[in-house]
Amino acid sequence: MTKVKFMNYIIYAIAIILTLFILACARKPTVNYWDKINSAKFLIDVRTIEEFNSGNLENSINIPYDQITQKISTLTSNKDDLIVLYCRSGRRSGIAKSNLDKLGYLNVVNAGGYDELIRSKPN
Repeated sequence: MTKVKFMNYIIYAIAIILTLFILACARKPTVNYWDKINSAKFLIDVRTIEEFNSGNLENSINIPYDQITQKISTLTSNKDDLIVLYCRSGRRSGIAKSNLDKLGYLNVVNAGGYDELIRSKPN
């Protein structure tokens, strides 16, 4: 085997390994947040009021993600309360979680997207 062929095999093997690694990392783990939702002190839908009114999780309250830092103190000043957030896809609830983390809230969970939560709800 020539050096060129050997190098081509090495490059090909590295490309396959990298592709498999990327695919494995890109796979979104399936996490069931319903235990957290059911035990949360506050379940907050951070979508817009229109999205909230079109469907929401039982016992959730609506505080849009861009208002969470201003309004969270009207719900609780206890930084240890379990707060579960959700939105349409998990992006806005992730932003809201980050903002609450910065305010010192210690027990905030981003449960992700509404549709995924509805699909994973236990019977």
